[in-house]
Amino acid sequence: MSPQAYERKLTAILSADVAGYSRLMGEDEDLTINTLTGHREMMTTLIEKHKGRVVDSPGDNLLPTFPSVTQAIDCAVEIQREMAERNADLPEDKRMDYRIGVNVGDVVEEGERIYGDGVNIAARLESLSEPGGICISGFVYHQVKNRLKLEYEYLGEQGVKNIKEPVPVYKVLSLPKVSIRPSIKDNQPFLFSDKPSIAVLPFVNISGDPEQEYFSDGMTEELIGALAKLEGLKVISRTSAFHFKGKDMDLRTIGEKLKVDNVLEGSVRKAGNKLRISAQLIKVDDDTHLWAETYDRELKDVFTIQDEISQAVVENLKTKLLGKKTEPLIKDYTENMEAYESFIKGRYFYYSYIEGELEKALQYYKQAITLDPNYAPAHSAIAEWYWSFPLLEGQEASKEDAYTNAKEAIKKALEIDNNLAEAHATLGLIRWIYEWDWNGAEEAFETALDLNPGSSKSHYDYAYYLATVVEDFDKSISESRKAVELDPLSGNAHFIFGVSLFVSNQFDQAIEQLRIAREMIPNHWPSASILIWAYKEKGMLEEAHGEIKKGLELFPKNPPLLMSMSRIYSLKGEKEKTRAILDELIERSKKEYVSPMFIALLYADLGEIDQKFEYLEKGYEKRDIWFSFIKAFTSLHFLRTDPRFIAFLKKMGLET
Repeated sequence: MSPQAYERKLTAILSADVAGYSRLMGEDEDLTINTLTGHREMMTTLIEKHKGRVVDSPGDNLLPTFPSVTQAIDCAVEIQREMAERNADLPEDKRMDYRIGVNVGDVVEEGERIYGDGVNIAARLESLSEPGGICISGFVYHQVKNRLKLEYEYLGEQGVKNIKEPVPVYKVLSLPKVSIRPSIKDNQPFLFSDKPSIAVLPFVNISGDPEQEYFSDGMTEELIGALAKLEGLKVISRTSAFHFKGKDMDLRTIGEKLKVDNVLEGSVRKAGNKLRISAQLIKVDDDTHLWAETYDRELKDVFTIQDEISQAVVENLKTKLLGKKTEPLIKDYTENMEAYESFIKGRYFYYSYIEGELEKALQYYKQAITLDPNYAPAHSAIAEWYWSFPLLEGQEASKEDAYTNAKEAIKKALEIDNNLAEAHATLGLIRWIYEWDWNGAEEAFETALDLNPGSSKSHYDYAYYLATVVEDFDKSISESRKAVELDPLSGNAHFIFGVSLFVSNQFDQAIEQLRIAREMIPNHWPSASILIWAYKEKGMLEEAHGEIKKGLELFPKNPPLLMSMSRIYSLKGEKEKTRAILDELIERSKKEYVSPMFIALLYADLGEIDQKFEYLEKGYEKRDIWFSFIKAFTSLHFLRTDPRFIAFLKKMGLET
């Protein structure tokens, strides 16, 4: 090969091949080749979309290069998502799963082909990937870890043939799983739910202005909230509905994933005070359009439009269960359109889950009540913001201010409108977490569900309370199931379902739900914490230890995770390591707030009961918010017969 025949360059390489290709060819060669051809056309289109170029395609392998590593990863993720959707329609033995490896390296280009260590490493990464998965090199990981909204798991260093040094390998997490659909005979009715059911998909912003996104999202949320109040109608909650925002997916697949028979979708165009809103109600099993309408109105008519759409849905679902058409479903909480826009902007930022946006949400909520002091939902939203603030990492010291502000805001919201379901749910959380008013909390949760039985959040908040305070495990599990049914893609709903199962000693089922929650919210340390405890109860100490390590990589000083680590050390007989964690938390408590509950639990692990009670008393004096969960901490269960612990629970107003 002459020097002019090739050139070296640093490039991003993607290597993909089919898992089990030889088996598929042996079973049905023609079908496999036809399927492979179709998949390659799709993949080539996606590669070109991400500015890549296919340089080789031997057999079932595909080898493209990309100008940047982010383009390569984006393409790999999109390929696996598309493959998951395609495989959902195939019998299990006919599915074609790709394994993908991505590397950045120095390659030799000769004409249309490439060679070199960079290619060899990409091929090795592909072989390490699971079917439907993606593995990347350590170099790639460090390039993309802060640039792409993905999660990763470190798989250690792996040897590569003819490469001297082992290669650090990471697995890309949160990739789509293949969904298995039941077989359906021609013309057979296909019902996803046993009662009338609907998902309101995010209305599309077609205003040409990305900053109007908050308005189309607000329209969607108002319609979800209105329909959820109807008893007898299953309405998918916000978290799961918004999972499909911006995704081009057929409605039947959405119906299967959400277990609904109907979807409402639409678009919003907003220009100044002028609105054009289009909506259509579709039956998902055969794509039948049950109703469609376009509204050209002014901004001041937005609540009227929302109510007309809601009533049209009710009318067209044709069931007596959905109430009378004459009763308005949308309540006009304000006539001030600036206040309304500020409120839905606040809600948009509250649910964005982007660092720094939470503070913007509070600013817009406050702006809404400045413009209209009698805007009840805005007061309720402020209370929700404040009550949860101290539970954010490092915010415990702000508990008193948060409680005062939350209590004041929720009182105002209920003075204005005592039938506001979300306000009663937030009141229940305030009474439970801050006031230790156990009966009052239960009353508030039940009122919220009476007013809005379709609220997934109210169901799982109530389930959490029932599991950890009342210890009514059967009812807690029942409420959790309802929450998951209403919001099947909500990590929080699965987390609390896992908690309900854990406290009722159903550890296998708890582990299953908590793993789902961890997939949906990889950075959710409470899910990791309870999963660790479930592993511990099953004697799966290595799995527990691995989960702790992953958690502490994200939250290196998190007291609940450190406390869980100490518990594992104690069970292994490594008491000196438990002592070291205890000393660390006591030292930290001199400079920052550390919950006395966690220090008390560490003393319990060491069998030092007097010191444990000393810190329980300290926590009681401070009305520490973690004491709201005291009955759920399994490491304290051995004290249930101790007269001092019985007396302590009675002092808190809790019966043993």
